[in-house]
Amino acid sequence: MRAASVRGLPQWASALQGLAYWIGWNHTRYPYWPLTEGALVGELQRLIASAIPSNQFLRAEVDVNELCGHHAARVSESDQFRTGRADLVIVKNGKNRTVATSDVHSNAVAVIEVKRSENSWTEIRKDIARLARLSKYVRHDVRFFVIVT
Repeated sequence: MRAASVRGLPQWASALQGLAYWIGWNHTRYPYWPLTEGALVGELQRLIASAIPSNQFLRAEVDVNELCGHHAARVSESDQFRTGRADLVIVKNGKNRTVATSDVHSNAVAVIEVKRSENSWTEIRKDIARLARLSKYVRHDVRFFVIVT
């Protein structure tokens, strides 16, 4: 794993406050219906999309092979993360706000995983370990985030 560098929070991190309000509003409005991870990811996607620059956009449920690009062939078949997906990926420089599958590796800015706080810490640690393994196969400037709600 590469050495961690200290960088400030990205501009889109302000969306997390909106997510906190949205969760509170939903718990108040529907106290007996817990939010699913999919609902949390969907709302976070909407909030982040409104906070990122116009030359960036979000993709949801991105296959990790798209993130690995040409390194995908070197990834061990037995490595668990190879068949997974990233909840959200911020991508830059897309033509018409889309990007070809082969270009995700070249244009990824951030990879975001969302976990519900009701998940066990073992599951959350597994996601962190999976992202750490994935970081070996993507560009060094891509940032990784695990958001526990």
